[in-house]
Amino acid sequence: MRDRDTAWVLDAIGGELLAGDPAAPGPARAIVDNRVAGAGDLFFGLRGANVDGGVHAAEALAVGAWGAVVVPDYGGRTLPAAPPGAAVITVADPLAALQALARAWRRELGCKVVGVTGSTGKTSTKDILAALLSPHRVTHATSENLNTEIGLPLTILEAPSGTDVLVLEMAMRGEGQIAELAAIAEPDVGVIVNVGPVHLELLGTVER
Repeated sequence: MRDRDTAWVLDAIGGELLAGDPAAPGPARAIVDNRVAGAGDLFFGLRGANVDGGVHAAEALAVGAWGAVVVPDYGGRTLPAAPPGAAVITVADPLAALQALARAWRRELGCKVVGVTGSTGKTSTKDILAALLSPHRVTHATSENLNTEIGLPLTILEAPSGTDVLVLEMAMRGEGQIAELAAIAEPDVGVIVNVGPVHLELLGTVER
């Protein structure tokens, strides 16, 4: 995203810029863990079950993060920690903003997207596809377990300009989750490896 500017980020997520330059180059990637923050990173303060990630925005900026996206309540608290040039952006829902930014970047890339899901075998299938495609196309694939409503957007936002193919693993832990991930990734090709009796505590039946 470095070849886009701050204004593009704001437009994608519908955010309000409290600090930073709208014309400045955009971030290199998105993160949700302030402990891995560094230069070029855009930190999203996600709400957790017990803690709002916005409390860690100042820590991310203190170690050189490009900027932080937080709810309005944390905007004012984050400003004093913002070094010159750092962006502080407020939104109503940081998770929705992260997903919207990923969707916008996927569209900017204009690449083909392959979504891989299934009860088992997702990761190995994703890895095989990426290995087959990489010699022929610039390919970016899911790493580790970044396959949820948080991880999938982070994967998309790590894809560099010039990516030809995104191979995205999609995890399903409850009803409607694949539809949610598909709305972010907008896959051109869907791969369902298999369907088995897993996560029935959330889904109830295999058919669902």
